[in-house]
Amino acid sequence: MKQYDVFSYGMISSSKLHILKWGFPKADQYAEIERSFNMIGGEAANSSIVLSALGLKVKIDGNWLSLDENGKTAKNILDDFRIDTSRLKFKKGKICPNEIVFSDKETRTIFGNYCQFQTKEIKWNIPKKSDIAMAKIVCLDPFFYKESRLVAIYTKQLSIPYVT
Repeated sequence: MKQYDVFSYGMISSSKLHILKWGFPKADQYAEIERSFNMIGGEAANSSIVLSALGLKVKIDGNWLSLDENGKTAKNILDDFRIDTSRLKFKKGKICPNEIVFSDKETRTIFGNYCQFQTKEIKWNIPKKSDIAMAKIVCLDPFFYKESRLVAIYTKQLSIPYVT
């Protein structure tokens, strides 16, 4: 019997959304921030939230989180959605990707630091075959090079379907 419905592997980031009152300004002009929200970014994080909100039991694994407020906020949001975050690790430094999103009624612009993950310096967990074995399906954000490929290999070995 499977322990959870979905094992999700991939990107998790903290995100701060700013809603602009009058829209985006032109260069060198001012914009008023009407409201701000702490949110979460990353395909693995957001797909996990949607699936959990639909009533599925989800376990997530992926990149390391920073020991600062960004990492703690990301984990707290996942915990609030009853997602199993037991595999997530906290590390010193600016590990957790961070987004700042500005949005008005028509557009949104995302600023972030995802390029730090293109260095091939590992900043994420190596997936565990035992986690995958406990899921009915795997949600794979194929962003972590050979470790993402390893998730796909494990799913094939275990005859567990996956989606990317």
